[in-house]
Amino acid sequence: MNYDCTIYIDEAGDLGIGRGTRWFVLSAVIINVCDEPKIRNIMNSVKHRLNIHDIHFRTLRNFEQKTSVINELANGNFEYLNVIIDTSQSQPYGLTTGSAGGLDEPLRGIFRYRL
Repeated sequence: MNYDCTIYIDEAGDLGIGRGTRWFVLSAVIINVCDEPKIRNIMNSVKHRLNIHDIHFRTLRNFEQKTSVINELANGNFEYLNVIIDTSQSQPYGLTTGSAGGLDEPLRGIFRYRL
């Protein structure tokens, strides 16, 4: 079995304590190198069909376009991971600590999915 993979990482929000956005989201998409050609073909097909250069959800015109992209990507084999931080609950020198899984924690959750 081949474990070589490519990891794409992106963020949304600003981690600036007291001056940033309330939510900071860090996401990663993990693709096995064997599956990259199929994922690239799906992405190219979506971009061609929507007549766009890059896929950014904030620039997609409506809900139908967004669900269309998701439905097409669901045909690919990849995993993704999301870390969601409530910066209003963070301290200047790092995240606060406490009981794992508490909803009042700044680190709201780590979610890993396989499609």
